[in-house]
Amino acid sequence: MFHYNNCHIQKLHNVLKFILSLLLINNVLYHKIIPRIYKMKKINIKLIIYFVCYSMVICAAVIMIPRFFNRASANDTVNIIEYDSIELSAPLFPSAPGINVTENKYASIDFSNSSRGYISVRYKGGTMDEPIMKINLGESEYTYVLGREDFFPLTSGDGTYTVRIFQRLRNGNYRAVLTKKLNVELENQLLPYLYPSQLVNYTPSSMAIQYSNDINNELDSDFDKLKGIYDFIIKNIEYDFMKAANVESGYIPSVDSTFISRTGICFDYSVLMAAMLRSQMIPSKLVMGYLHGTSIFHAWNEVYLKDSGWVTVNIFIDDHIFRMLDTTLAASQSDEEIAQKLDDPDVYLPVFWY
Repeated sequence: MFHYNNCHIQKLHNVLKFILSLLLINNVLYHKIIPRIYKMKKINIKLIIYFVCYSMVICAAVIMIPRFFNRASANDTVNIIEYDSIELSAPLFPSAPGINVTENKYASIDFSNSSRGYISVRYKGGTMDEPIMKINLGESEYTYVLGREDFFPLTSGDGTYTVRIFQRLRNGNYRAVLTKKLNVELENQLLPYLYPSQLVNYTPSSMAIQYSNDINNELDSDFDKLKGIYDFIIKNIEYDFMKAANVESGYIPSVDSTFISRTGICFDYSVLMAAMLRSQMIPSKLVMGYLHGTSIFHAWNEVYLKDSGWVTVNIFIDDHIFRMLDTTLAASQSDEEIAQKLDDPDVYLPVFWY
């Protein structure tokens, strides 16, 4: 069973404590300080001191109350971001129907399902072109290495996206060969985290997905499904230190390779967990970023639970502690110094959400 503290309740508790403090201050002013003021002979001095005392109380209230509303207690275990829930009868898989397409001789962008949270991109040239794609919305920018055809999520919310496809020139520079602006209004903010994509790639026939179906077949609760998938990963997948030391830029995990080999790095752990959860119609983010104070680029997960919202900090399941749903840490416990640091959720600095 999950046990969690709602941060809103904690904030209300903080505000009530502050109000009680104000009442205590007022009591001291009224019974201790004000009587002494009235004993003074000069009324103008009385009024000035009286005004200053109550002004200090009012200023303290104006400054501190917003801070209490925005402050999360150090004991908070769950940070909840709420969206409208989504009801599904079957797992979602992407398609490229060709209804809305921008293309030229170099590439094509099928944005028919942009409102569903993804686009399909096909590069028509050769791999020697080393094509890449950039997706921008405001200050967010996602860069992908392109293959022949892949699906890509739109994870920055509603707005006007700019999609640009580049090819590498002989001098090493890149030139844009296709650009498209997309006005996106998502049907539901959860949709980008329910489909397979280039990084979280799986099909109904993937062995990891079939196994996820098997272990969750008789479970109705998303809580229980999350627990089952999490337990499977941390108990069966071993951290591959050699792979971590030699992984190449542009590496993309295979959920079945991780499932079969029972080894992987943080990227593999997080992709496998996201895929297994999405196949059970549970929205899951693959999150990538840094560990504060280090140059370590790390991957972990965030999960949407119908009764709770996005779980983004620490949650407790029985005797297991999910450190931001960091299956890598839970499975390996390889570095005690890092493990101690990761007890603090502020150590995680997310940069990308897939």
